[in-house]
Amino acid sequence: QTTKTTVEGDTDDGSTYQKLKLPYGFYPVDIESYGEQLVIAVVEGLNGSSIQKPAKLVFWDTISQNYTKIVDFPDSFITGLQFDQVEGVLYVFSTLDPAGRNGIRISRFIGGYSFQQIKIIPFGRVPLPGAIDNSLNKIIFGAGDGFGGAVFSLGSNASISRKILRNQ
Repeated sequence: QTTKTTVEGDTDDGSTYQKLKLPYGFYPVDIESYGEQLVIAVVEGLNGSSIQKPAKLVFWDTISQNYTKIVDFPDSFITGLQFDQVEGVLYVFSTLDPAGRNGIRISRFIGGYSFQQIKIIPFGRVPLPGAIDNSLNKIIFGAGDGFGGAVFSLGSNASISRKILRNQ
């Protein structure tokens, strides 16, 4: 719990709640369970509308006073996370474009400090938190595709499928 003295969130208001203090300038985007930990997607260094530094994943065991690990991500903007409990895989949705209009990259966290790119969709807007879900071994997400909205399925019989939902 914080209050504003000079900039928003710069002063602890004396709260006794269990809390995690992120480094200054880290802006949380999404949070997801990851086994017995929580992982928080953050962007760093907002400069007007452009993001200058790589996005990061912050891992926290929920017991420690501090996070356990920070991992740099290759792109500057992560928009969503999804943990597939069946496969034990953390999926990361990202883009190089801070406005989120120029393509979607789907990666998986493979442990340590490493990621594996699963798919690039070269068009459309990235999905936001809440627009990503999973069912068994499929990741389902809603995103704009340049024609309207679309629902994508990763892990279907095709490498990726989509259903276009046109604006009426």
